[in-house]
Amino acid sequence: EYDGKMVTGILEEAFINCPDVTEVVVPKTVVNIGERALGYVLSEDGEAVKKEGFVIWGRGNSEAQKYATENGFTFRVLLTTPELVSAKNAAGGVRVTWKPTENAAGYNVYRKTPKSGWSRIGFAEGERTKSYVDATAKNGADYIYTVRAAFKSELSGYDKNGVSVHHL
Repeated sequence: EYDGKMVTGILEEAFINCPDVTEVVVPKTVVNIGERALGYVLSEDGEAVKKEGFVIWGRGNSEAQKYATENGFTFRVLLTTPELVSAKNAAGGVRVTWKPTENAAGYNVYRKTPKSGWSRIGFAEGERTKSYVDATAKNGADYIYTVRAAFKSELSGYDKNGVSVHHL
């Protein structure tokens, strides 16, 4: 938002010559980005040139991705941290559930014990996927689970506290 209104576009050369800005996050509400609006600086002779190493973060298949591709900038898919719902005993192991995140190709599932660090135990494929069954959980053990959304090499943040269960 800007001045109480939703931002839907970025004007031509709106952020030209901002040499300290190395990356930007473009919200999904932006549906129009003007020429040289992001990632350009002025050369000594006053000509607009691409800023090397400039990165644009945004939603997949968005105006931000289109702008980055057309202008030769690195584009990274912005993934939000999945919200954990629960870890419960279920048939075949422990069922971990979460609320799906936009743009995820799937979810990396991690487990730890009260005395160990996080270990990746599996991958749940699909943006709308919202659960995973840990079939390797041992009876009588205490576990803590967390999840990270994934899209190619991009990973979301994760809930560092996780959700806990005592597996029966």
